[in-house]
Amino acid sequence: MEKITVQIIEDETSLSNILKDELVEEKFNVIQSFDGEEGFKMAKENKPDIILLDIIMPKLNGIELLKRLKSEGDLKNIPVIILTAYGDLEKISNTISLGALAYFIKDQQNLSDIPKIIKNTLKI
Repeated sequence: MEKITVQIIEDETSLSNILKDELVEEKFNVIQSFDGEEGFKMAKENKPDIILLDIIMPKLNGIELLKRLKSEGDLKNIPVIILTAYGDLEKISNTISLGALAYFIKDQQNLSDIPKIIKNTLKI
């Protein structure tokens, strides 16, 4: 089976590195981006299988980036899981209505669950 590529778009370097370590341990390829603009550019270049997307980031926030991803022909079908520090249900439901498949509240779930969530989302 070909390796699944996960793009992490998260401005908090330590959290991004923890997520990367969890995913690499589970044999995923990982691409890291640290702001929304870089994330969009790298998504276009690499066409990841799935994207983990933070909402609050510099240059381009996650909601605007999600809108951009979902309006881009070759990127719109890439599954997106929102990473958020906030349990703001309105913001979360907004991301789902914009096309995100799921959300992960950073301080309410164990980061080691991320690989399982990705596998469930991609049905692998």
